[in-house]
Amino acid sequence: MIEATRRDAFIDQCRGIAILMVITIHAGQSVAGLARWTTSITELGQLGVQLFFVVSAYTLCESASRRWFRIAPLYYLAIALYFTVSAGMARQGNTAIEAYSLAAVAANFALMHGFIPAANNSIVPGGWSIGTEMAFYLTFPPLFWSLSRLASDAARGGMALAAAVIVSAASVYVASTFKDFALADNNSFYFYNLFNQMPVFLAGISAYWWRDQSAAKNALVTSLVSVVSSACGVALFYSGLPFAFEMLPIAAGIAFASLALTLRSIGVRVKVIEYIGVRSFSIYIFHFMFVSQAAKIFEIAAIKIVALPALSIFVLTWLTTVIVTTLLATMTEMSIERPFIALGSKAAGFFERREASSRS
Repeated sequence: MIEATRRDAFIDQCRGIAILMVITIHAGQSVAGLARWTTSITELGQLGVQLFFVVSAYTLCESASRRWFRIAPLYYLAIALYFTVSAGMARQGNTAIEAYSLAAVAANFALMHGFIPAANNSIVPGGWSIGTEMAFYLTFPPLFWSLSRLASDAARGGMALAAAVIVSAASVYVASTFKDFALADNNSFYFYNLFNQMPVFLAGISAYWWRDQSAAKNALVTSLVSVVSSACGVALFYSGLPFAFEMLPIAAGIAFASLALTLRSIGVRVKVIEYIGVRSFSIYIFHFMFVSQAAKIFEIAAIKIVALPALSIFVLTWLTTVIVTTLLATMTEMSIERPFIALGSKAAGFFERREASSRS
């Protein structure tokens, strides 16, 4: 079992919060008849993906060499699994199988689907986030190298945040100039695209460089920044303003980067959240398969066995999905993630030794 050290426990807690947020939106979408105030809350769960992005950028600054080995094998399994499910559903008249063109599947295997609208979110549910993250990995080495050239951690963090502001402004400009194809409506290809999401990653990088600055170690300061940024993000999410979803990534990025620093400062460990966070990638991949089915089961039970309000069905659906996918993720961690992470560590060690020998 992968155990979090006290140093990185806050990272796994952020991942745990992120996946619980994602399950929340999909449970809300799966249950009919929820009150508007409930759906307004559950809809915000989609921002859990941005929390994942912040954590990804932060941890990438610490170690970039093993990420492919953690993500790719399980994602390839998900492609095969969801293809099989879609093929089975095709016999019942479901048309989901039509998305599995050779080009779309190939783009997903190459992990380049973040650049291709037809392949971006059609092969694996929620796969757009993997495409965007892998696209970020391509930009990370020169970006990190450039920031490393600056004289101090404070300057590096400040430059990363300044870059986030500049990219956010550029995204608004592009969307305002090329509205026919670049408007970032919620869940559009442009909203998913790395260019629009880059401020989130840059906020995570900024948090990494600033992590030991006095303000970043002050939980009161970081929590205040997180609350204010979160309020701005929620306001943008529901505002209906033009270009709200071009501006949302930077608000979410700052909010979640500040949250991560707050958790790092206070050092409180919630073991259940950590446990879920360690297995969050597997839970993310597989929860799509369970959440709608759980909702259907409880809705049928509410009709045939005992009357249940929609809110109760939502809670039961959420809990069932969390429990079942966490159990499944525990198995895939042992059988897939852990062996491939170990392989990635060996590969990283091999290349590090080669680099060291070439210098000597």
